[in-house]
Amino acid sequence: MQVKVLNNTITVDPGWNTGMAYWIGDYTPLVFVIKEPPKRKKIKLEPTRLAYMFTEFKSFLMSKKVKLCVIEGVELWAGNVRSMTSASRGDLFALAYIVGGYLSICQQLGIRTKLVYPRGNKAKEKIRWKGQLDNEALDERIMMINGVTYKEHVREAVGIGFSIMGIL
Repeated sequence: MQVKVLNNTITVDPGWNTGMAYWIGDYTPLVFVIKEPPKRKKIKLEPTRLAYMFTEFKSFLMSKKVKLCVIEGVELWAGNVRSMTSASRGDLFALAYIVGGYLSICQQLGIRTKLVYPRGNKAKEKIRWKGQLDNEALDERIMMINGVTYKEHVREAVGIGFSIMGIL
């Protein structure tokens, strides 16, 4: 079986700590995290925090030769307490703003984009990348593929890439 290798592709786990993996034709991507500054120090208002995240994301994209950006989309898991809590606190809305901003930046830069979802739903044309894998299982699969353990958010970005390659 021929495995699809990603080249000049970035996979993104969006959020206030955005994990990114930049693929250049092998199984060990260059990984990065965009961390927002703590609210109490520099940035308190959400629009300003978002602007910071967008500026960092755009700078990263412009420093690479990205042709395709694959971003994990936003979905609400009605049966998941953590997902429902996130929605009720407004965190899910902030995540939607971040994803929308990243998509807009890619469009402005002429970079093709694709959305994927952890659970997906073929009926709604949502591409699934992770299914029911929990974090430990994802760690183990990635370790079997390239022998590296990644921190949260980066792990998901790397997992998205391996899923696209069909080897997760």
